[in-house]
Amino acid sequence: MSFSPLAPDGTTYDVSFDPAKSMLQTGTVAGQITLKAQVAGKDIATVNGSGSVTLQVRGQAGVIDKVSIVNRTASTFEVAITGFSTPRGTGDLMTATTEVCFAFSSAKGATVDISSQICALRQDIEIWYERPVSYPYGSKFSGSVIVSFSGDAKAIGVVKTWVKNKEGDSAPYCVDFQSGHQQDCPK
Repeated sequence: MSFSPLAPDGTTYDVSFDPAKSMLQTGTVAGQITLKAQVAGKDIATVNGSGSVTLQVRGQAGVIDKVSIVNRTASTFEVAITGFSTPRGTGDLMTATTEVCFAFSSAKGATVDISSQICALRQDIEIWYERPVSYPYGSKFSGSVIVSFSGDAKAIGVVKTWVKNKEGDSAPYCVDFQSGHQQDCPK
């Protein structure tokens, strides 16, 4: 099995094959995986002459695995997220495009002065992707943003979160601010 692109240290990010279960885990990084047929450790060719199959793991919009509201105070709260972004962009602003965006809505019967969406963590994600310790995790990342507010926290209804990268926007992940539980996103 080979994978392209390789991590800078020559490893295959989070692509793996479990021979005991004959299971291929394609990982979270866009690229190509080439599988070669072998018997007793020697390459073999099929009837049509090919001894390998190449799979394309396409780039896609990011995915959010989890969003939590943590460290609440009278004037701040922290939104912690984990997710992944198959492009795994690093470098300049044209290639390092992965960021996390947030929007807030008011609770029923309340009014919240909502300025606009907040997009953050682009530089943090880029730095994480550049560190060798991140390679075994593929394009998975975690981060948090501290949000300050004034007024009554009970007026905050839903925190909507999504990942934005060069492939587009992820499906949104919504959390009820009061309970901290995931919920369907409002239309």
